[in-house]
Amino acid sequence: MDQKEIALLGGTQGIGRQCLLLMLIKGLKVRVLARNPSMLSSLNEKYSHLLTIVKGDATREEDVAKLIAPSVDHVLCALGARLNEPTTIIESGVNNALKAMKKLDKEMRFVMVTSNGVLEAGVNWFYDNIMKKHLLNHFYDDMTRAEKALKQLTENSKISYAIVRPPQLIDAPATLELIHGEGEYYPHGTHLVTREDVGAFMIECLFNENLTKGNREFNLNTTKVLETKIDNMQTLKSIMPYPKYLMIRLFIFSVMTGIGSLSAFALYKIKSLLFPSIDISKIISSWLIKSLESNK
Repeated sequence: MDQKEIALLGGTQGIGRQCLLLMLIKGLKVRVLARNPSMLSSLNEKYSHLLTIVKGDATREEDVAKLIAPSVDHVLCALGARLNEPTTIIESGVNNALKAMKKLDKEMRFVMVTSNGVLEAGVNWFYDNIMKKHLLNHFYDDMTRAEKALKQLTENSKISYAIVRPPQLIDAPATLELIHGEGEYYPHGTHLVTREDVGAFMIECLFNENLTKGNREFNLNTTKVLETKIDNMQTLKSIMPYPKYLMIRLFIFSVMTGIGSLSAFALYKIKSLLFPSIDISKIISSWLIKSLESNK
């Protein structure tokens, strides 16, 4: 009997790519939708006996219908937009996938990754009030609509689902030390997990008996401290339209300049009150002259 296949949406990068690598290593047969199949050419050369690449776009119903063939038993969805702009890519992908799955009229499971940003998790003030509401808002709006569509479209159907909500993601080796809560419960931790760990957890939602029963919503975290440095400005640059990124950089520069000016003024006033006889300008001039002479 032929081995059943797993369909994958969003498998060319990020968590989806990790899912694809792990499934191929496990010897699972995978059908993956890709707008640019050349991004998977190296994997196709090595795992051509397991990998079927379907050229198409997740927002096109007919393309997703080609992906979810009768041989498919489960569907993984790791779709996501690259820039924080108004988008429906995840919502459209979920809608199209569920339509195709319903036509097969059999027991199937749908596992989707979104983010803990759709919850009222209370991570910290900056994340809750700045990042979520202004810098990542379009991402989370699309994820929220996608989750709602998934729940509605699977009612009274043969399809069960799992929603996986990780915190901030990094590219690093798997730790296999994830913890999770369900529903609205978000476990305490470092709020930083690896994409490889999340990909592994999504696959577990297909095969681990403790995670496969019924419709589930998993909120991921870890207590493990990962040895990594995050460049927040580089992260913003990668997800925001460039003009908006420049405006944020200019705003931060203006704030820092203002703080520096206020600090200098405050120090000058303190000096004037406590040490009125000291002429700071002469001290600075003398220091500059000595510095220039020493560099001659």
